[in-house]
Amino acid sequence: MTESFWDKRARTFAGKPSPTLSISAHDEDYKEYKSFLQRRAIFGLFKLDKSMTVLDAGCGVGRWSFEIAPKVKRLYGTDISGGMIAIANGLRKEKNAANAKFLKAPADKLPFKDGFFDAVLVVTVLQHVPEKRLGRAVAELARVCRKGGRICVLESTREEARSAYLHPRSLQEWELLFKRHGFAMKKWAAIAVVPLDPLFGAAASLKLKVSHGKRKPGARSGVSKLLKRMVLFGSLPFDTHLAKMFGSRSNQKAMLFERA
Repeated sequence: MTESFWDKRARTFAGKPSPTLSISAHDEDYKEYKSFLQRRAIFGLFKLDKSMTVLDAGCGVGRWSFEIAPKVKRLYGTDISGGMIAIANGLRKEKNAANAKFLKAPADKLPFKDGFFDAVLVVTVLQHVPEKRLGRAVAELARVCRKGGRICVLESTREEARSAYLHPRSLQEWELLFKRHGFAMKKWAAIAVVPLDPLFGAAASLKLKVSHGKRKPGARSGVSKLLKRMVLFGSLPFDTHLAKMFGSRSNQKAMLFERA
């Protein structure tokens, strides 16, 4: 995807700030659920402390950056979109993130010295990088991460979802890609297994019936919202259990790599 595409997306983010706006899902409740699963997987693998300098590569408007900043010494966010970076920098004061700095830079050309970071986070970024540039991007992430440092990656592993703008790879392909640049996979976690979309769609279609069996035009039932929330939270133990049993079939995975 081009810089202009992401700059256009930045204007959407500016008009409707939301921590879940970047998640590809048609239903806001499902987005929130998926965001929760992503957060749990990432911070279950990605241990941080106040001594660390961390890079959020492909940071967008800072969705993950502002969660990381309070946990570390310094946080740098980079993105190909100048529009995204402008929004992230504008949010620094509001988010009380004086230790965060945002710079415009593509993943395959980072403006940092070798071994500058203790850890690197990359969330749903590399899956949009074409094959011809992917090797350079991973090489750059590896270059700026110190010896003994870690890279946490959350990307699509659903190969059948491949399209002009989405380039998913299997868990084994991601592992081999980072191994070529001196990083071994230590752990991975599945994001979601339970197919919730049909359940949310059914709940969203419900409408509130009023007196005489009529429906208020355009009104969505409060019951619909409640049912969606019940599905969301009720599915969590099933998703957790199934992720352990069938995690290899999940659409997304969080992966932790460590430099040898």
